[in-house]
Amino acid sequence: MCAFALILFGFGFLSQQKRHEAIFDGSNVKNQDHYDLSFKIMNEEDSHVFTCGEGDEIKVDFSIEKGNVDILVAMEEEKPLYKGNQVDQASFSLIVPKDGDYVITVKAEHAAGNLSFELVKE
Repeated sequence: MCAFALILFGFGFLSQQKRHEAIFDGSNVKNQDHYDLSFKIMNEEDSHVFTCGEGDEIKVDFSIEKGNVDILVAMEEEKPLYKGNQVDQASFSLIVPKDGDYVITVKAEHAAGNLSFELVKE
């Protein structure tokens, strides 16, 4: 009986730790031409939509200090404009091939760092 109680206590303790794990500690900016994330810890998925025209440019800059971060920039039902798994550091531009709403999705696990996306209209 005592061993059973210890096992239950252990599961309860682990469950409590999981619930208190930080999901996001940082700041973000989301508007019509910027999507910026700066975080000490991120354990979630976040996204933002840019309404783009053909020929517009999305400037991308990120620096991940720790953890895993995946980035996807895509228009629904289309081939991704950019897909990066376990990214670390880069700076580049994407040229939008056609008009539409492009969703930028960032998925992070135990991550810290900065990401910046800027929409520059043609």
